Amino acid sequence: MKDPWELHRRSLYLVVRRSIKLPFFEVFNEPDTIGSCAGRESTVVASQALTLLNGDDTFARARALAGRLWTECDGNASWAADRAWLLVFGRPMAANERRRAFDFLAAREAHWEKTPPSEGLEPADFGSDHLPPAARGAAWVEWCLALLNANEFLYVD
Repeated sequence: MKDPWELHRRSLYLVVRRSIKLPFFEVFNEPDTIGSCAGRESTVVASQALTLLNGDDTFARARALAGRLWTECDGNASWAADRAWLLVFGRPMAANERRRAFDFLAAREAHWEKTPPSEGLEPADFGSDHLPPAARGAAWVEWCLALLNANEFLYVD
């Protein structure tokens, strides 16, 4: 493959090959590339939410976002929260959102300190000199997964 970032493009820019179906897009009513139609069906079903919450693609993006935030913000949760809101939602974070984010991170980190996280729940390595402790990294990955599943991220108002 010439450019590995080709795998990280938005679906709008993907080259369509009629003989290759992408399972992730089939869940979300992928358009028919063979026949023409007047319009596409619009559905919201449980399998879509479950794919976004439990799917390998979304989980990989959450790990990548957590790793990027850890590296760019040098492990500072306050900076990371501000940066995450700008990256994911395109706006600054409100005071009540900040409080809820820190409460979530603290609760999940406390959970993972009691029960060590399984392998693979750490942020993706973006070349940082220091990686987060396992409990903190797992909390950040879960937080990023929650952000990527937020209605504000998924739907245009």
